[in-house]
Amino acid sequence: MKPHRLLKTFLLLLALFITTAAAANETADMVRYLDYRSLPRISDDPVEMTLPAAVLCKDPTPEFGPHVFCAAMHLYANQAALAAKAKGGDKVRYPIGSLFVKEKFERKEATAPMLITVMEKMSDKGQVEDWKFTMIRLSDRSVVAREHFKISCEDCHAKFSEHDFISSASDSLLSAFLKKQPPVPAVAKR
Repeated sequence: MKPHRLLKTFLLLLALFITTAAAANETADMVRYLDYRSLPRISDDPVEMTLPAAVLCKDPTPEFGPHVFCAAMHLYANQAALAAKAKGGDKVRYPIGSLFVKEKFERKEATAPMLITVMEKMSDKGQVEDWKFTMIRLSDRSVVAREHFKISCEDCHAKFSEHDFISSASDSLLSAFLKKQPPVPAVAKR
């Protein structure tokens, strides 16, 4: 086999491997994210969202129309996030692997959530880009494409740098939750 043909075949196989690995990762992430109810639920009752948050943090696809928005949510967090908040208090810096999931409802009285929004800490550079943001529509278990957003998740969360980019409302819910709990055990870093 000629060297250039061998190199071309190698590059093609490498690209196929990388693409397959990335697709498998997204599938694994989706499975993990959709298992959010196995995480501790931080809010006892649905928490009413402020109008700006409800309007901005909703499924932006046209099938729901412009006047439907999430009015209430439940917050879930993994043990890494809870342990960091318990240890760090108001000056928390969440470790890589921290995970927050907001389960969003059309109305406070609704029993079935419309979607979830997920924040997962992927790096620790002190920037909003450390977090991976994902919105999943629960009706068809699909990721809402980012090009539909008028304002990105990062744009909105950037103003919460004092809480490591977790919203002030979520930070308050975490503080209240931890006051009612026994001490959270530390989680080993991955």
